[in-house]
Amino acid sequence: MNGDVVAAKRGIFLPTVPFNAAVSAISTLVPLSILALGGSVIEVGFASVAYNLALIPAPLIWGHICDVTASRRKVMVLAASILLMATVAMFLSNSIITIVLAYAAIAHAAGMLSPPLTLLIIESLPKSEWDRGYVTSSWYSTAGTVFGLAAGLVWELFFPLTTFLIICAAFAAASLALTVFLTRDPLMTVERRTLFINPQAFITRLSQLPLLFEKMPRPSDFASVMRLAREELTRDIPIIIVSSVLFSASLNVFYTSYTPYLKANQLTDWEVYLTSLYVNAMNGVASWFVLKRLKGSVTPFITSAALAARALGMLLAAALAIFIVGGATLFTTLLTFTLIGLAYTIIAVNLNSLFFRALPAGRQGGLLGVYSAFNGTALFLGSLASGYISYYLGYPMTFFVGGILVFLSAAVLQAHFGGGSPPSDE
Repeated sequence: MNGDVVAAKRGIFLPTVPFNAAVSAISTLVPLSILALGGSVIEVGFASVAYNLALIPAPLIWGHICDVTASRRKVMVLAASILLMATVAMFLSNSIITIVLAYAAIAHAAGMLSPPLTLLIIESLPKSEWDRGYVTSSWYSTAGTVFGLAAGLVWELFFPLTTFLIICAAFAAASLALTVFLTRDPLMTVERRTLFINPQAFITRLSQLPLLFEKMPRPSDFASVMRLAREELTRDIPIIIVSSVLFSASLNVFYTSYTPYLKANQLTDWEVYLTSLYVNAMNGVASWFVLKRLKGSVTPFITSAALAARALGMLLAAALAIFIVGGATLFTTLLTFTLIGLAYTIIAVNLNSLFFRALPAGRQGGLLGVYSAFNGTALFLGSLASGYISYYLGYPMTFFVGGILVFLSAAVLQAHFGGGSPPSDE
């Protein structure tokens, strides 16, 4: 049995390392490539919009396919194959439109991977190892992200920008090969609703990708949230949704324009990769603290405090962008990314924990669909707004808007919950 568990872990976790390495490296490379081809921050914004439009439906579509077909391995193989083909297409093209379309395909592949991976942990590991399995999944994902960005940093020191896509294609091919040879479908399968019985599974999955649909939300589900908002005693879920939406919008308002901002200040490509690597390393440090140290200590106060710290980092970035130009922006970025990166995981884990605890029995699926739909819309609108704000009003204003959105997210939570206890999970 132990040998079967070890083999299952290899098949679940190892393919995600090169997969996430490719996705993270390409996510930094795409805006650099668009700018190198003469595009502006608006075109970079369109690429981010396309990414989110392709990403949002993927967990819903492929989660449903996983439930209906009970196939996990085929979905994972297809996701890695799409990633590989899109990377090759991006390498062979010097067209901004092709890059945007390939980037959208990569986003869909990333969204495809989440449902089977989440289910495989429950289906392939003993129940006593579920929590450890989801923590391990998070660590492998982070390791892949950091490895891909580190490879990009080193490559850009010595070789031309677009040739790094060869390495990204190699990452995708490695993920495909590992999936084909190591991943196996379980003998017995479960449906996605099983996530509701395991808090660690639910919270970790949403923290990695804030889009999780147990079913398509109906108009009545949205109306239900509106009814809950009218009464003080049932307002927890709408408040958490509003806070999460503001936080999600701020993510893409801020990050969509940050690489164009760095390039406008003449930073090199390897320095851009360094900033991406640094903020993800800060996310990893915070993840270790949250997952290993807090041990379930979740309160609205912790969440709003982390949101306030992140807002401070973004507002500091806005102020420094006014007065600091040129190569010095590398050092101001590392300063602000310390606050922004350390706060991210704390916010994501705590917001999703608060949401999980507030879900009423029997209505989880519909409310989760509403939560995911609103977050997806916020990510899309944040991407859409970012490029235009930067182009017409400047980068400082973009970062200021991002900071204000996070500050409002903190204020909404604090105004409703104060320093009190988190919602119960009744």
